[in-house]
Amino acid sequence: MATAATPEELRDFVEQLVGPMVLKPDRTVARINNTNLGGDRSWCDAITSGGRIRTRDPGVMSGPPGGNLAQVLVSSADRIRGGTARKRRSSVILLSSAQASEMLNQFQHGNQSRTSLDLGKTETAVSLQEGYVHLSNEARVSLDNLRRIANCEDAIFAVWEGTVEKVIRFSNATLRTYKLRPTADWPALEISGILMHRIKGTTPKRDAEAKLRLVSPVHGAVLDTCMGLGYTAFLAASTADSVTAIEKDDNVLEMARLNPYSQSLFQEPKIKLIHGDATQVIPGFGNALFDIVNHDPPTLRIAGELYADAFYAHLLRILKPGGKLLHYTGAPGSRGRRVDLAASVTRRLARVGFAKVHHDSETSCVVAARPSGRL
Repeated sequence: MATAATPEELRDFVEQLVGPMVLKPDRTVARINNTNLGGDRSWCDAITSGGRIRTRDPGVMSGPPGGNLAQVLVSSADRIRGGTARKRRSSVILLSSAQASEMLNQFQHGNQSRTSLDLGKTETAVSLQEGYVHLSNEARVSLDNLRRIANCEDAIFAVWEGTVEKVIRFSNATLRTYKLRPTADWPALEISGILMHRIKGTTPKRDAEAKLRLVSPVHGAVLDTCMGLGYTAFLAASTADSVTAIEKDDNVLEMARLNPYSQSLFQEPKIKLIHGDATQVIPGFGNALFDIVNHDPPTLRIAGELYADAFYAHLLRILKPGGKLLHYTGAPGSRGRRVDLAASVTRRLARVGFAKVHHDSETSCVVAARPSGRL
């Protein structure tokens, strides 16, 4: 069952989508500029305490009494955008504070600049004309918006058909927000304020490389149980014979499709992507199929079933004799509640039959192997 987003998470999402909220307890919750939602004209909404949205444009939407504020706003945004998300992925320009700051600095010395429009993968010539930065033949961004991007260091912005939007979405199905967050190299995924990648003292790229070194050499058949943005999967594909990657969440897949550094997931023929729940997909696999299993699940609170003995037994079963398991645990609750998740996982993996079980503190991973003999 999905965990409901907290009021703080919902408010944070709304503010990132529509700008600062105007709080008046009895009546107005937010004033919204339609251009932030992908439209081409300005209008205002008043959201009453009962949850009903009153709009100057009756063709946009009318929220249900008691409706969730963020849900209704996202529904409105989807209508205004006209279902163009698929087209957007193919033509979207992505900018972070780093690229915006670089352009602003270069424009102090002239009207020409070179920057990346895909978060550092490639470099493109851009020009400044009459207060607008022309990024391509069809896309431009105002200097004011470029300054806004430069001042926001924890978000990635999409430029598409005259709009500038943060890469963030709210899911009615999961009641969570999903966001791409810039780092020194590859973007990190953030879900309802929780980072899905380690960025303290490392980067998503360096972290994925360090984890794979724990089970090197990476060859044969590899399984990634919880793909996310797929960094481990496509790095493994560079040396493995095949990689099977499972991802349950539609919203995570959408973030991966938008992320320039995840495109190998959808282009590399050695990667087989399965859209499904690992707890349902993996029991259907045959025995001894994989040389390496990478298991990087969400937190124990969100996905306890992915830490259960029954699931671990399936991971043991599908590994070839001598095959290796790489299990990321992190260190949740280790300070406040003195919970040692890594120690608990280590004990339970040994209990279901794994051998050579040990914890690597540098990567916060537990590494184990299937015994060479018959189970």
